[in-house]
Amino acid sequence: MPRQLANELMLLVLSHIEDAVTARNVSHVSSAFRKLALSYSYLWTTLDSRLGAIAALVYATRSSNHPLNILVHHRGTEPGSFTTIEPFLDATLAHWSRWSRFTVDASSLQVVENTTEGCARVFLSDPNADLRILEQVCLKANSQWRAPLQKYRELRCPPFVARHLVLDGITSFEQPWLAVVEKLELRNLGLVVGQVLTLVRQAPRLHHLITSLADPPQHLTRNRVQDLSPFQVTSLVSLVIEGTSPDPLAVLFKAMVMPNLRDLDVTCHASSQDELARAFSHCSRDAPLDCLRVKYVHRTVKVVASRKRRKRAAAFPVPSPASWSETLAFPSLRSLTLEGTRTDDAALAGLVTLPRLDTLALYFEDELSPTALAHFLRSRLNDPQVCALRELKVAWCQHLTPSTAAAVTLLVPRCSWLAAEEDDGDNDDSDFDAGSTSDQDETSSSDLDANSVVESSPTTLRREAYYVGVVRKLNGAAPI
Repeated sequence: MPRQLANELMLLVLSHIEDAVTARNVSHVSSAFRKLALSYSYLWTTLDSRLGAIAALVYATRSSNHPLNILVHHRGTEPGSFTTIEPFLDATLAHWSRWSRFTVDASSLQVVENTTEGCARVFLSDPNADLRILEQVCLKANSQWRAPLQKYRELRCPPFVARHLVLDGITSFEQPWLAVVEKLELRNLGLVVGQVLTLVRQAPRLHHLITSLADPPQHLTRNRVQDLSPFQVTSLVSLVIEGTSPDPLAVLFKAMVMPNLRDLDVTCHASSQDELARAFSHCSRDAPLDCLRVKYVHRTVKVVASRKRRKRAAAFPVPSPASWSETLAFPSLRSLTLEGTRTDDAALAGLVTLPRLDTLALYFEDELSPTALAHFLRSRLNDPQVCALRELKVAWCQHLTPSTAAAVTLLVPRCSWLAAEEDDGDNDDSDFDAGSTSDQDETSSSDLDANSVVESSPTTLRREAYYVGVVRKLNGAAPI
């Protein structure tokens, strides 16, 4: 007869379950599991529309008085398909005071609007109802339709505000949402820098911002760029730019003064390292930046000269080129991650003087030599004015071989290494289709005009090939 698991171990298993369907399934494993699951009220705090209204009422009862996580999933395209989740909303709104997180994952923006407006009608019908401040609100629409940010056509009194707001493909927003938001994620919206700055100005408590920046319209003139006067965002401590080009990044850094920024993560598509350096030259060195990650996706762009292109280039005045080491010279920097930035030996030598740097990650940096890396580590060890490097991560750098790793390991307490030659045996470099790279997929009409030709560099293709190969190997898939 098999021995029964201890209650402590079973509770540990249940504490890692956040999915409503899994919670239902685990209660049918055995009588012991069911008894413990029914008594563990935290297990039933997620209410999922896919399980229906009856299950929502049962889960709400079993969850005692704990905060609830409401999930609305909808994939219907017919006009009347929204009626299938109305009973679920009615059941969950009965426990409105316990809402903590609210997620709507729908196939169209109209369904998201119908869901939030349904909540608003219940809220407005109760004169004693208080405006809910939720921990997280995530609104996601998979529709390909995109439009400038606007207010909902009917919703004028949102029933909730959130400290963490995620708008994924949602081109509408409500002004009260920005009043208390502390973390804002803007995904799949194609926002230009002016729209992002408008939202940031209206969010006085914003601590974390995750967004992407599209290239400005062709008709943007020099006067409109200069109208973006600088303003301080004192509350912002973390900024993630998931995709942009140097021009809007420079405008963002010039317009937003971030005196308390500690974490900066930028993925930039540029044709040269100088363009990226010019964009970073607008970022203030007075910020107490603790962690910096720069991912550089190289693009060789051949553009036919045109009046519109020259007019747009004149709208973004740039300073004289700065060296790459000067670009990364943030005095308080502790952690630095460089991916495909073409950092060479001279730029690495310029980082020796950073006083607090203790973690360095290098991915796809093919310009670095083993000698320069070893000299960099020894220089920091011998200089009493700077902190010695404590952790080094190297992956897929062409000239950094396994023999180099043996020598470097003696100079760093913690070192993780993956050489460029250590592929997964799938021969992805020769089989990978360059025409399907994410670099080209992400190129849209807003990035380049009709006369532009985009070519991916060998480094970018090799990076994507390794990623695809490693993921397929981890998933147990056959080679491509």
